[in-house]
Amino acid sequence: MDQRRAVRSLMSGRRSWLFVPGDSERKLARGPSTGADALILDMEDSVSPARKPIARKMIREYLESAAPGGAPLWVRINGLHTPHWEEDLAAAMAGGAEGIVLPKPRSPADVFTLAEWMDRHEGGERDAPAQILALAGETARGLMSLHEYRAGLPRLTALSWGSEDLGTDVGALRRRRPDGSLLPLYDIARALTLAAATVADVDAIEAVYADFRNLEGFRRFEEEALEMGYVGGAAIHPDQVAVLNEVFTPSEAQLAEAREVVAAFEQSGETGVMSIGDRMVDQPHLAQARKLLRRFG
Repeated sequence: MDQRRAVRSLMSGRRSWLFVPGDSERKLARGPSTGADALILDMEDSVSPARKPIARKMIREYLESAAPGGAPLWVRINGLHTPHWEEDLAAAMAGGAEGIVLPKPRSPADVFTLAEWMDRHEGGERDAPAQILALAGETARGLMSLHEYRAGLPRLTALSWGSEDLGTDVGALRRRRPDGSLLPLYDIARALTLAAATVADVDAIEAVYADFRNLEGFRRFEEEALEMGYVGGAAIHPDQVAVLNEVFTPSEAQLAEAREVVAAFEQSGETGVMSIGDRMVDQPHLAQARKLLRRFG
């Protein structure tokens, strides 16, 4: 498992995260061919209570048999408020999962708890510790605790949210207006998750888009997420993966512009603002350029 983890750590960018039901042999087999940057093997929402033990066994076997060099394999366990998560975590860690997706965390305290349990399972034997993606904005309680996230939370590498679960929690009849735009609560959750990820210094991953047949609407949703500051998105169907990879991959022109900004500031020394071509750039532009090049340059 350590060799596979080392190879995967060289991959840049996490544009597309595809959820794969952990109890479906056919969908598990298809996962590596989808082009997703990361696969999330699911033990939670896509698996019925009766089939969770089956999914747990299938996911562990899938992890153990995975070939080196493929897409990183993450596992969404059941939430810490359920009776399932300890067995889920044990199976995922024994199989060598790249990371754990934590659903419905009530606050950063759940991240600390999960990280402590992951420490016990790893025992310091792996070169690169498994990480955590927390779906922090999936419930009203989680949404109200987003202001508590800070840099340095153990193992935390990304935050996301979820309009479907949040809507269920509050008893909503719908999440979007007829034109496809989000209703206010979900706009707030989207924005606060991005802000919390920024404060915590982790990646912000856009929520799933349930209408998987509406690829045009999905593209608009992801393009807006990119413009907001999200660095990747989640998919529930393989057809959504190509859209995510395209939207969240910078163009050669964007990369060239970022290199130009960085080079200009490095050559100027202590200059805080300068003119490049017909535009003025300053320190925020430099920070943005460096961030882009760290991921893709």
